[in-house]
Formats: sequence, structure tokens, C-alpha cells
Amino acid sequence: MSLLGDEYACKEVDSMGKHWIAWKAFVDDVESVFTMKGLEQKPHHDLKTLETREGQFGGVVVDKDLTPAEEDEVKRILLTMKRSIDRQRMEIKPAFEDFDRSKQGFISATKFERVLSMFALLPAQASESRLLLIKFREQAAMGTSATLSSICDVNYRAFLQALQMLGGYTNNASSEDIRNLVLPGSVAFRQELYQSGIMNHDANKRRARDNLAGAADLSQLLAEIRRQLSSKRIRLKEFIAEGDKLRSGEITVAKFHTALNRSGCVLDAADIHTLSLHFRSTRYPDKIDWRAFMEALDFSHGVPAPTTDLGGEQPHDGLDESMKRVLERLRNEVNHRRLHMKPYFRDYDHNNVTRVTKFQFAAVLDMMQLSLKPAEVQTLTHQFAHRDGRKVTNDVNYIAFIQAVDSDYS
Repeated sequence: MSLLGDEYACKEVDSMGKHWIAWKAFVDDVESVFTMKGLEQKPHHDLKTLETREGQFGGVVVDKDLTPAEEDEVKRILLTMKRSIDRQRMEIKPAFEDFDRSKQGFISATKFERVLSMFALLPAQASESRLLLIKFREQAAMGTSATLSSICDVNYRAFLQALQMLGGYTNNASSEDIRNLVLPGSVAFRQELYQSGIMNHDANKRRARDNLAGAADLSQLLAEIRRQLSSKRIRLKEFIAEGDKLRSGEITVAKFHTALNRSGCVLDAADIHTLSLHFRSTRYPDKIDWRAFMEALDFSHGVPAPTTDLGGEQPHDGLDESMKRVLERLRNEVNHRRLHMKPYFRDYDHNNVTRVTKFQFAAVLDMMQLSLKPAEVQTLTHQFAHRDGRKVTNDVNYIAFIQAVDSDYS
């Protein structure tokens, strides 16, 4: 600050005897590094003079490419790192990815050096660290910037690939092959990925998953949506109609997906894909006939809605004879001994989610001294398993079990 104050000090002084600062001159000098004053009035002015002023105010000027000697120095530094990584069996990629939340492949130079310091891989000399930053700095393929600031980004994926390429030379660092080896920078690394098609690998996987995601049964899917709408008191029509301002009965596929998501219905990719295929508009292939979808969800159309109990489980009408005999025996014993099992299940259900684990369910049955064999207990846990949508969990819905064996709750 004192140096800047002396540089832009005026002859005039204030009441304290200190010089005034010519701040306009300071601002003009800073802006002249990036542009030219009055350029909007002279759009065809030659800007080559700006290139000569690139390092005038302290910018660290670097070359586009390292010299051969500097490239050899980078290889020596990376070989030292590779030996240390192999010797200690370290995995440094997850540490870089922790700082790269958006998975872009590059992080700031400060974070890059921080990761190296965490694994004791940071070179002792600042000049060596600077060579690594220059080598793997993130830049555009047609970049024009030739300065290296303290906030530049480093492509850590190119850095990791360089370490992998040098893995076969750790035991023979003085060979002629390593001297002829060319380590790619960030631009060359990205070009190689695009040419090999790796950059589009994730997109291709998502596209293939969407194409194969149509195996959901429509009748079961509609029954599950009805169950969710009934148990959660969801007014799905209001969410869908919000995307159809003109009430034409059709909305885009994107708005249809958004409405289902905002409504709170729990659906996976296969469910969304199935609904989009079956209720696609006949007039406009890129739209959904949401009125037909709502008619299919109506309880008076299609598959009848399942009857839900307090636990939101399916009815147990399709019981086999052995299960019916077990439940009948338990029902008689509960009525004869006047057992009240619900408080004991509630002791394990502190959050009142109407379900317990299989071990907790078996513990309550054992504490009540019910004459059940292990195979019968296992059958009961399977019969009254809690369902999360159409998926069977490892928990037991004790409310449905109590309703089946206790006449006071049935």
C-alpha cells in the first residue's frame, strides 16, 4: 500500500500533511492492462500495443509451452511423486474430486497445492510447483491469455493421467523413452478424450438407460400412484393443470415430469418412461395427454384401487392355508389371554413409523410367549413386510399384523 501511495501521490496535501492520491490515474492504469480507454469510440483501433503492456504492472508472464528443459524438470518432479504414491499405496484422485463438486475436471491452483500438501507430495521449491501449475493449467484450446495468476485453475485429470503415463518409467528414469515422452497438457488431454468418445460416455449411458426403462407394468404402476395419492392426500390434477394454461388437455413431456416431481409422487425412471409412452398425445408426439392419464387414475376406471389400511399395506386376502391356520391360532390365543401387543411394538417404534425390524418383531413375539416356530415367525415377517411403494423392505408392519390377530383392531 505504501508503494502504491508513493507512486500515485499528488503534490497537494490534506490538513494532516499527507499527500492526496490520484485514484483516477490508478484506475486508468489498471484498466489499461486489459483494454484501452475510449475504445468504444475507436472500435477499429490496433490493439497490438496491449500485448507489450501485458506484464507492465506485475503480471507473471509465462510462455504458452514449457521449454524442453522445463519439460524434463516436470517429468522428474512427477516421477518423484509417482514413486512416493506407489510406495505408500496412496489414492489421490478422491481428494481432488472432493474439491470438484461440479465434476468439471479442474480446481483452483490453491486447492491443487493443498491436495498435494495433504499427501506430502508438494515440491519443496516454489519454482517446481509453478512448473506444475503452468504445465497443467486449465486453458481454452484457442486461449490467448499468457499470464499465470494465483487464482488460475489446474486440470487435475491431466495431471493424474501424466502420473499414470510415467508409471512404467519409475524403475528406469534415465532411459531414452522417457526423454521422448510427451506429457499432454489440459488442452491436449481434452482433445484426446473427445476423440476417444469418453466425454460422451455418461450421456450415452443415460440415453441407453432411458431407452431400456420401459419395463414397468402399467396397471401396477397406476395402482401404486393411486395408493400414493390416497395416502399422501395429493391433488395431482392441480400440479398438472398448472402447466396447461389454455386447458387444452395436453402438456409437454418436460412439464409432465415436473408436475409428477413437484406433487411428491415417488417414481423411478422406468415409471416415468412408461407413463410418457402410454399417455403420449396422438396429435403432438412431444406432448402428454394428461386428461387421459387422470381418467386412468380415476377409481372408476382401469384397475380398482387397492384398499389401504393404517399402515398403507396391501390387503392379505390371498393367504395360503398354512398362514391362515397360524393367524387363526394367534387370534385365538390373543383373545383367550387378552394380550395387548401394540405397546410393546411401540417401545421399538419411537418415531411412530408403524414398522419395526425383523429382530424386534421376533423379540416381541417371544416376550409375549406365543407358541411359534422359527419358520412360522419367518413366514409372518415375510407376510407383513413393510412396502416402500412397490419395493419390499426388511422391516415389518406391526400395525397390519395386529389388525390380523387382534379382534379389537380388526
